[in-house]
Amino acid sequence: MADEKPPSDLPPAAAEVKKAAPHGALHGGPSLLVGSISLKPSEPIVATPHIQVEVKPLTQEDLERYWTEAGLELGISDLLRCASVKLGEQNHTFEVVAQTTYFDDEFKPYKMNVLEKMRKQTGMQMLDCKVIPLYISKDALPYSADDKYKAMFEHNHKIADLAKIFPNIDM
Repeated sequence: MADEKPPSDLPPAAAEVKKAAPHGALHGGPSLLVGSISLKPSEPIVATPHIQVEVKPLTQEDLERYWTEAGLELGISDLLRCASVKLGEQNHTFEVVAQTTYFDDEFKPYKMNVLEKMRKQTGMQMLDCKVIPLYISKDALPYSADDKYKAMFEHNHKIADLAKIFPNIDM
């Protein structure tokens, strides 16, 4: 069997593989495994050169325009009006200042679509945004009994008389 020539219709790599004796031929029985291995040479991988496109710096006016255009194209302009955009500290980021605390949750499903639109418009493939919810600061409300009493006493000094009349009330 070692003197057999491989068939000429196989590729050159497969022609080098020697055909082994069938499993059953060694033991005098029927063959269970029959087949051949064919190896095709693979195409060499050629790296495509990356062309560096010069991207102009992003301005605040352009950022606002792209933000509005992305909202119009995606049909979410009402949502995007609930936030304003401003350039970030880094060159490839911008900040989305949300005017409601719910904006981040509402914006999440659309974030990647908006970023893809804006990346195409700006030519910046690494453009990213950070959502900053705008919290309206309010005066802290008193929570302990003493704090409540002091806050009420500042507004109405007669509460001291009430505390004298009802000494067992937790103030």
